[in-house]
Amino acid sequence: MMLRTLDFKRILVVAAVACFGTGWTGSGWAQSPPGGERSRPSAGTPMTVILQDGSGFEVDELREESGRYIYRMGNMQGFLDRGEVAAVRVAKSEEAERGMTPLSLDFTTGHRGLDRLIIEVGTANRLDPLLIYLVMREESGFNYRAVSRVGARGLMQLMPATARRLGIRNIENPRENVEAGTRHLRWLIDLFQGDVNLALAAYNAGESAVRRHGWRIPPYAETRRYVWRINTAYRRMKAE
Repeated sequence: MMLRTLDFKRILVVAAVACFGTGWTGSGWAQSPPGGERSRPSAGTPMTVILQDGSGFEVDELREESGRYIYRMGNMQGFLDRGEVAAVRVAKSEEAERGMTPLSLDFTTGHRGLDRLIIEVGTANRLDPLLIYLVMREESGFNYRAVSRVGARGLMQLMPATARRLGIRNIENPRENVEAGTRHLRWLIDLFQGDVNLALAAYNAGESAVRRHGWRIPPYAETRRYVWRINTAYRRMKAE
C-alpha cells in the first residue's frame, strides 16, 4: 500500500498560526493577571487556569483540596499542584474580553477545554493541533480512561515506560497525558527527520520496529491502517 507523505511544512506552519484564536502571545497568555494573582474558584463554574509557564487551559469545574487543584473537563478529571498555578479566573467569553474573533477550528473533540488544550500543546511543540487531534481520536476516541490490550493508557495511549521517561506522574491525568503524548510525537518526528508517516508508524508500533524495517512503515496491517487513516483524514479535513 502506497502512502502519500503528509505535508510536514504545512503541519509546522499551521501550528505557528493556530495560536491566534487562543490568546497565546508566544511567551504566555495575553493579559494574564500580574504578580501571579489567584482568584478563588467556585465549584461548578467554568474556569480558565493559567499555569506558571504562562500557558493556560479551560475547565468546566475547579476546586481546591489539600494543597492542589482538582479540575474537571467534561467527564475527565485531573489535578494540578497549587504551585503550578499562577492564576485562576472565571472563563467568561475570552475572545470578546481580548477583542478577538471567536475560536475557529478544523476539529472538535466535543469539549472546548480539551480543544484548547490540544491547541496549546501543539503550539508549544510546533505541531498542527489537527494532527494531535487525529492521533488522539485514533488512539483513544477521546476516552481519558482508555486502556489498550498491551497496556497503553489515556487520551494519547501512552505506554507506562514511555510515560515514566516523559516524567508523567499520573498517566490518566488528561493534561499530563496530552502534553506528554504530544512531546513524544514531536520527538518521533525529529527522530525520523521530519517524516510524519514514519513518526506515526513509530507512535503505533514503536520506533524500534520502524528502524528494524529499514526506516520504513512496518508491514503490520494495524500500523499501515493507522497511518493511512490519519493521513487520509488530515488531507480531507484540510481540504474542507
